[in-house]
Amino acid sequence: MTYITGINRIVYRSVGFVTGLTVTGYFWSPTSVKSALQTFTEVEEGLYYCDFDFTASGAWMGLFYENAVVKASGVFRTAAETSVAAVLAAIQSLNDISTSEVNTEIVDALTTDTYDEPGKENPGVDISLADKISYLYKVWRNKKELNSTTNKRLLYNDAGDIVDQERDLTDNGTVFTEGEVAEGS
Repeated sequence: MTYITGINRIVYRSVGFVTGLTVTGYFWSPTSVKSALQTFTEVEEGLYYCDFDFTASGAWMGLFYENAVVKASGVFRTAAETSVAAVLAAIQSLNDISTSEVNTEIVDALTTDTYDEPGKENPGVDISLADKISYLYKVWRNKKELNSTTNKRLLYNDAGDIVDQERDLTDNGTVFTEGEVAEGS
């Protein structure tokens, strides 16, 4: 936990939750300057607190006593309030894109950006969604042939002069089968 420089409430739980103790403590600054003896106030059921003024940023040390016997120690990291505010501002600045800006980027990707037609290749199984959509559009738009001599379905490029993809067709009179799409030959 990081405390902000200035007054902070330090909470202490007595060993075994013992009540009615005199709980005190010393704090050492990051430059090892020892504080005056601090007295803690009991809340209830062995819970005590002290409002302490951390006057500098850095790692503070504390040593805590129950009835003048050392029982615990601790480290308290502090930072100037302006440092914390600067960190929070930096985090907030990472979140500076609005919903409308995200919407604009999505609309732009869908309506303005262009995507190349898939070329002469064997379509992969694990391709991007954009590539899958491109293949669907290519099948809908481009020239296709059913060749009864080779028993193949052919899909041409945009110019209609090169077979980019093809698939085998079989028909045994009962079952008609279209094979998997492969690169055109």
